[in-house]
Amino acid sequence: MTTENNFSGQGFSSLDEEFNTSSNPADPSVQAEFLKLKTFGRIKSAPNVTFKKWVILNKKNVLSHSKAKELGITCQTRKGLALFLPTIAIINEDIEQNGWDYYEYQPAVSKITEEFCKENNVPFPLIVDGEEKTHIVRDGNNRFETDWVLFPCGVIEGDEYDLKRFGTIANVPDNKTKKNDCSDEDVMSIIQEGFEVGKVEKTEQGVWDELFNNYREVRKKDRKIFVAEILEKSGKKVSVEPFDIPKAEAHLKDHFGVEMGQDGDVTRECVGFGRSADEYRTFFRLITNATKFPKVIQYVYAFQQHGKGVSPQPDEENIKDKRKRASNSLDDFMHEFILPAADAWRSGNFGAIIFRHCLLYTSPSPRDGLLSRMPSSA
Repeated sequence: MTTENNFSGQGFSSLDEEFNTSSNPADPSVQAEFLKLKTFGRIKSAPNVTFKKWVILNKKNVLSHSKAKELGITCQTRKGLALFLPTIAIINEDIEQNGWDYYEYQPAVSKITEEFCKENNVPFPLIVDGEEKTHIVRDGNNRFETDWVLFPCGVIEGDEYDLKRFGTIANVPDNKTKKNDCSDEDVMSIIQEGFEVGKVEKTEQGVWDELFNNYREVRKKDRKIFVAEILEKSGKKVSVEPFDIPKAEAHLKDHFGVEMGQDGDVTRECVGFGRSADEYRTFFRLITNATKFPKVIQYVYAFQQHGKGVSPQPDEENIKDKRKRASNSLDDFMHEFILPAADAWRSGNFGAIIFRHCLLYTSPSPRDGLLSRMPSSA
């Protein structure tokens, strides 16, 4: 970071002190930093939440997550640790050395209204430790807990659920922001609350859409399983329970006493069906084993895959057809590909397949006799 578009450490300290001793918020130094905030600042977006304006607030007038928790006010969905001291230390050092970073997503606050206080059974205006709290942190609590008294941020509006959801969405994993990512439990909690207030449809498609639209990086590799976990916690079963290999193995062991692996001349394994590439790798392995070890019986416990690369997704209407297809898939593969290829190979009617290798370097190599270099005098 350069000091051109950020507070220098010394400049931020000077402004911080001046801001707290001056009664004039229009001080030129404050206005200069406010201009940077307006020019470079950006804020996360979330459904039904409106950005209103940029402000540089004094922290004494802002309610943090920690203080809100002491008052019994729920303003976030973090189910575990809410303050992350190592992250706060890193941000503190960064501000001291480089000043406030206006290029990152900025913290967000919302106004503390009379209605908000009434909903949370606290008096209005809200006085804490002798200071009136006019705003509450919705995102950026780690930056709020740094040593600095000034708090550049954006003011947002929305109903209470949407503001809580904003905080969760703002902490979806990314590689750009100094923050602590939301957990699976955080996302599950805010979606459960969405069921209660009618903001999230309590169906497989409703939860899938909510995850895809707002929490795309959370459990994206097993999103269908996550959908089932969220609905199950609310007392609703999915139409077709999704499995992966560990879950399928645990299910067979817990409910049927069947364990995977080799037992004498018998092997057992769980295999997912639904993605062609995965199926072809499975067939190659099964055929190879059957050829090398003809006396070994291979038991395949099949489950239907869900998620990316599977079309259509398993449901109550197609599950029987999908299971039937899986049961016949190895025979179909043998008759459609392996046996015709073997017959063609033996009869000499197997078409030629010739491999060539491409050069991977971009300039002539002394090891390549087919290429010559320009003479040094050219």
